[in-house]
Amino acid sequence: SLELSMLIEDGAIEINMPFSHWMDALFSHATINPLALDLDVVKIFNSVNYHNDLFDRAIVASAISMELPLITNDRKMHKFKPCELFWD
Repeated sequence: SLELSMLIEDGAIEINMPFSHWMDALFSHATINPLALDLDVVKIFNSVNYHNDLFDRAIVASAISMELPLITNDRKMHKFKPCELFWD
């Protein structure tokens, strides 16, 4: 959600309501859940140093922590394969 906030602020993404209302609406769906960066994720984050993008590293660290694959076409992720990936 922090990355979304920054993308909206920069104008890369446009929404039609105040950000806080948009986030409440987004997370009201049962299939979308916020994920906290707890201590275990931060420890993994520190070891995932393939990329300078903090948000990508946090996403990868979260996937590793939860033992889940990522669905992405991000070229850097596919080059370094920091976790299990789909979407070749």
